[in-house]
Amino acid sequence: MKNIIAKSKTTELIIQVKYMDSHITRGQVLVGDKFNKVGAVDYWSTSTLDIKGNMKEDPIVKQVVDSFQQRSKVGIEKYGTTLNENNTDDFLEHLQQELMDATLYIQKLKSIKPSLNDFSENEIVEYLRYNGYKVKYKF
Repeated sequence: MKNIIAKSKTTELIIQVKYMDSHITRGQVLVGDKFNKVGAVDYWSTSTLDIKGNMKEDPIVKQVVDSFQQRSKVGIEKYGTTLNENNTDDFLEHLQQELMDATLYIQKLKSIKPSLNDFSENEIVEYLRYNGYKVKYKF
């Protein structure tokens, strides 16, 4: 189900709803408070929640959430444990290594991806026309 906002008596939560009927709502807390921790899966009485079902769904957020869920499945299959259950790894070391890798990937992309500033307006227009775009531009 899509991400919806549910207002409880104590706070405003963002819950990814997994199940909902007229009596019970089950979901995972995406943004919580001292009573509802992020990541927790819980049940609420539907009557105690103000459900706003017309909230727009952001496809970019959905893609990221889907990617995280897929990544979690791969990790569980590969390592036989969840990140939550793993208390033996040095996560700061892993994070540093991942960020160093990310910096290298950024540098590589910067070195191979030309900037639009490297081309004249005429070259850009010709490229677009060559690739089938209708460009109304006079030289």
